[in-house]
Amino acid sequence: MSVWVISDFHLSLSAPFQPGEEPQLYKPMDVFGGDWTRHVARLHQNFRRKLRPKIPFSCPAT
Repeated sequence: MSVWVISDFHLSLSAPFQPGEEPQLYKPMDVFGGDWTRHVARLHQNFRRKLRPKIPFSCPAT
């Protein structure tokens, strides 16, 4: 059985994220280096790819 837990996504969205569109950020994280480029879209893609409907997932409040 797999259980995924993640917190502190470093999301600085100024509007809801729409997959396939560029996220609207009020504090872009890419100022911290190339690993942060497109991190919102990459987080969404990896989340959708790795997690399946029956895998428990927890996102504690930060």
